Amino acid sequence: MGDAPPGFELKRADVVFGQVAVARHFVSPQQVRECSGELARRLKAEPSLSLADVLVKRGYLTKNQRDTIQGFADKQLGPEKIGRYELISKIGEGGMGTVYKAKDATNGRMVALKVLPPDMAQDKVFMGRFQREALAVTHLEHPNIVRGLDVGNADGAQYIAMEFVDGQDCDRMLTRRGRIPEKEAVRIAAQVARALEYAGKNRLVHRDIKPANILVMQDGTSKLTDLGLAKSTSATAAKLTQTGITMGTPHYISPEQAMGASDLDIRSDVYSLGATLYHLVTGRVPFEGSSPAVIVAKHLTEELPNPQDIVPELSDGLVMVLEKMMAKDRDDRYDHPETLAADLEKLLSDRSPEGGGLAPGLSTIKAAEFRKAADRLKGGKGDKAGKRSPVMLFVGILLGLALAVGVVVLVVRQRPELVDKARQAAQGFVNNLSQDVAGWSPLFNGANLDGWIRTGNRGWKVTAGLIDSPSSGVGRIETAKTMSDYLLHIEVLVAHDADVYLLLAKPKAAARGGYRIKLPARGTDSWLTVRAKVAGTHVSVMVDDKAIEPSSGGAVAEGTIAIDVHKGAVKIRNVRTQPIASPEPAPTK
Repeated sequence: MGDAPPGFELKRADVVFGQVAVARHFVSPQQVRECSGELARRLKAEPSLSLADVLVKRGYLTKNQRDTIQGFADKQLGPEKIGRYELISKIGEGGMGTVYKAKDATNGRMVALKVLPPDMAQDKVFMGRFQREALAVTHLEHPNIVRGLDVGNADGAQYIAMEFVDGQDCDRMLTRRGRIPEKEAVRIAAQVARALEYAGKNRLVHRDIKPANILVMQDGTSKLTDLGLAKSTSATAAKLTQTGITMGTPHYISPEQAMGASDLDIRSDVYSLGATLYHLVTGRVPFEGSSPAVIVAKHLTEELPNPQDIVPELSDGLVMVLEKMMAKDRDDRYDHPETLAADLEKLLSDRSPEGGGLAPGLSTIKAAEFRKAADRLKGGKGDKAGKRSPVMLFVGILLGLALAVGVVVLVVRQRPELVDKARQAAQGFVNNLSQDVAGWSPLFNGANLDGWIRTGNRGWKVTAGLIDSPSSGVGRIETAKTMSDYLLHIEVLVAHDADVYLLLAKPKAAARGGYRIKLPARGTDSWLTVRAKVAGTHVSVMVDDKAIEPSSGGAVAEGTIAIDVHKGAVKIRNVRTQPIASPEPAPTK
């Protein structure tokens, strides 16, 4: 009557069925575990038995409920096998493809199988580069790098098989914990620096260091993943990388990478690791903005905010290391990851970093501190203002000289032509970003509510690049644009006590009216990703990769999308749609 025995692995179809049944509240997790144990004991005698069968026989599901769940599960399943790899469960999904936990049928080894999106797999130029560089990565062996095992094409899918890591990526850790304690974050970064040291010796630049690409195992070992998209710095392989393609993520991208430099080296990865470490220890990205273009421009021109202003207890040594990692000019950064790793390891043992920070004239953080100190010196009141000691006057002169040097350097570094280049690089990054999501059209521009209609309460506004609901907690916002046959992507942050609905107009071939989807209220630190497909007479909705059945009854104008707030607060971002070809009408049953 207990759980499945150790070593028993459910078939992927059973895993997905159980996940859908629990997510849709047909059964409890305990009931699924109980029936999984029974399935494990009976499979040898009844090889065709499924988890669904056991749940029905135990009386936890009716046959009608089983069929309903199976319909949703089938939509999530996709292929059962790709080449020699048996797919067990989906680990994640992103712009570069879907990652599955899979089993290699030839040796029983568990792998992480990344399957590229069809549009990328059909791009011959991209695939030629991908295959060559991914094959090179299969020869890398390092304890802090997720090893590539195999690259191939089977059953119409292009894939790369990687070592399966039983752990959690740093992006999820941040979502769950807010920020990571200094020692823990530095330990993670030190291991990644050692991985970069090894990659650099093999003439590879990762180009997309970010929290989501760092996995942390149960024993604390950190591993860098997605090296299959790295760029080789060898003269021959460099020709395989398209000049001017700006890979990377705007919150962590180095200035030279944002500007489309074709001679990227490992110092670009050092910058991105610095931005990642900054995020880990503060819980915030170094630069924020209402659009990728704004964020990229800040990486190129703005002073690095002092992390101690966010978390005062951070050590001075860490601030020195961070600023050197994130110097605007790569010549001012750590030349080699091994030097960086040594400094990070010194921080772990409470020693000062030998690499030191930037010179005072190059340090934007020190320049800001000098300005504050100078303001304090001349901002006294009463007798204290008129009775400064000679020592204080001397200190003030020194601070003034240091500030002057810093200002001169900053002015030189932020000359007008650099600002122009920043604008060009930012626009280039946005153009490349739009290529990554080709065919998608934004419905929210990040700056204002052009293209949206506010009803009931006009208190909707844009704050820090997000659509913010009325303070009264009641209101609706609706697209002015009408659509039919489309995919929708929208991200929402629903407060704990909020009552918020997504409304979708029914497809043109269906009856009039709309569909209503209640959005889960998870609080102010957990964004929901909602994806919907509206085509022909069919509507399907996924919330954080879980199927949600919409209910009829939403009053919404034909062809529009709306967010309806009955109570509480909601924030909205990344709203976009993609037109799709309308399918043939389904036969009437």
